[in-house]
Amino acid sequence: MKYKVTMLQRIGWGIILSILSMAAAAIVEVSRKQTSSFDLHDISSECDSSGQTPVSKMSIFWQVPQFALIGASEVLASITGLEFFFSQSPVQMRSVMMSFYLVTVGVASWMTGILIAMVNARKGKEWITDNLNHGRLEYYFTLLTFLSLANFFGFLYSSHRYKYQWLDENHKADHQSTHLQVHADEEQPPENAL
Repeated sequence: MKYKVTMLQRIGWGIILSILSMAAAAIVEVSRKQTSSFDLHDISSECDSSGQTPVSKMSIFWQVPQFALIGASEVLASITGLEFFFSQSPVQMRSVMMSFYLVTVGVASWMTGILIAMVNARKGKEWITDNLNHGRLEYYFTLLTFLSLANFFGFLYSSHRYKYQWLDENHKADHQSTHLQVHADEEQPPENAL
């Protein structure tokens, strides 16, 4: 028996990978802060003109796992989300549904700005600062982990009840013949054309 992974299952796995990515980022940030830094006289950050920001001895390659996870998450969730909106919409509504999908992406980006403003609202206790050694980036990644987890449970609730809209063979045949007829009419010149 052949098992086929559904679109909603792929989206769910994409959300799970995003949760793991944010958790990995939080763990790496905690580890980065706990590792000793190079002495200021040995090496300092090129980004800091004063030369007073020490550089961690931790390798940059510790960031690879979370970037790999978030990349796989985007492939599973975002691309499949586009496929889901396109395939589950009536033919006449597909462009509208695709625009709704892109609007949700835009709103999510806008909400990220609000979230950053909220976590940086208290002066002297900002989570995201210019100097990562003085910020609390691990708190931000942990918050994103829990927000993604809440998103996953909301997704589970709504996707569990969803019934796929598959066209049966008769509708597919009707759709294909209509599609072919429309294109055939477009290619033929009008009768009274010179």
